[in-house]
Amino acid sequence: MVSTYLFGNVEFEGKSYDIHYQWEHRNLSRWFDRLDDYWQFDHAPWQLEIDSNFYILPEAKVW
Repeated sequence: MVSTYLFGNVEFEGKSYDIHYQWEHRNLSRWFDRLDDYWQFDHAPWQLEIDSNFYILPEAKVW
């Protein structure tokens, strides 16, 4: 799976912490099968339940 991470730094009570959060992933099986809906967002922090749906997202292209 290919994943996207958010990276940052949190400061709390005078201490600094480097953090990362995995938000989503690309299902490579669906991508290799050339299905349009291969993105999943099952780890978004605002979701109360796991989302098992797949979504279509546009891909950036270099001109």
